[in-house]
Amino acid sequence: GGPLAATAAGLRSLPHSPLLPVVVLAGDLPYVSSSTVDRLLDALDGWDAAILSDAGGRWQPLAGAYARPALDAAMLRLGQTTGRPVRLLLNHLRVVTVVDARAAKDCDTPEQLKAARADLEERT
Repeated sequence: GGPLAATAAGLRSLPHSPLLPVVVLAGDLPYVSSSTVDRLLDALDGWDAAILSDAGGRWQPLAGAYARPALDAAMLRLGQTTGRPVRLLLNHLRVVTVVDARAAKDCDTPEQLKAARADLEERT
């Protein structure tokens, strides 16, 4: 049903704890690291969501930390999630961005994935 439906399903599978944030990470973001997640969690303070953006301001809602109560409420407002864009979720949240052009770079083609793998292997 798409990334929004997957996020909703994942949220339903988690134990409900309003004090713990929810981190959402897409599988096509090879440059996201534990330090990226730490930066998102730190930025969440007082916001409904902290999400990655690239240098041009393009948001990556599937790379973010979300306050659980706000995320639950936004999902409830959205209702049906199947086949709907995940960006709709952000319309119901107070969002702060964490700019990181590298971490926000996704891989949508086999060529991009191959290049990212080569880049990551070169850096290790």
